[in-house]
Amino acid sequence: MKTLVLFFMMLFSAYSFSKTPTTTLDKGDIKCKDIAYQAEVDGYKSGSVCFYPSDSLLKAYERYRALNVNNDSGKYLLKDIHPMKDLKDLMDDGNIEINYSWLNKSELKVVMLFPGGITTILFKENVSGTEVTDIDDPD
Repeated sequence: MKTLVLFFMMLFSAYSFSKTPTTTLDKGDIKCKDIAYQAEVDGYKSGSVCFYPSDSLLKAYERYRALNVNNDSGKYLLKDIHPMKDLKDLMDDGNIEINYSWLNKSELKVVMLFPGGITTILFKENVSGTEVTDIDDPD
């Protein structure tokens, strides 16, 4: 039993350590860090966390969309969203499904279901700005 507990503690510890940001990218006032994932545990998952200082959630959403308009993360996002209004959008003849879920007035979760995997974008507003976590999880 001790061995099993120790094994799970080591596994959790390695997994937690592998999730620490590894590289930093500066996009003007937006600061981003890549999230390192462990291939043995997470497969081909990748992601980043960006901080939009002084931006409301809606402003960060608008800026995120504009910065990513040339990739799947941005080009399929709706131009206009309404606070606290969950919705589902189907694109590309129903092959792409995008779900907008408000967790509360300062958190929006966008889940994009593609034929090749899932992209999850979490917008979380706080007093100093908005944090945007973008996770790509291919099939």
